[in-house]
Amino acid sequence: MQAAKHKDSSQFRKVFLEARDDLDQILRRYEIPAAEAGALLEEAVVEWIYKGDHAEDPSSLLRSKLRKKCRRYWVDRRRSFMEAVERKL
Repeated sequence: MQAAKHKDSSQFRKVFLEARDDLDQILRRYEIPAAEAGALLEEAVVEWIYKGDHAEDPSSLLRSKLRKKCRRYWVDRRRSFMEAVERKL
């Protein structure tokens, strides 16, 4: 069991390091505030850990999960803003 855990840890590290520059670029492209970037990345990594074993390209899966989280962040922000405006009207 310990060997399997170590293998998973080293595989995770390898994939994450391969994708790190792309992940930073995605966060910048979507203009995610620094205060929110860590949480979005953490959510994407957690989802990737649960589903990554079955992916042909784990690095690509991680990047796509982060892009989805970033898009969802701005959709939710716009919705919150619009709801606040509507309450004031």
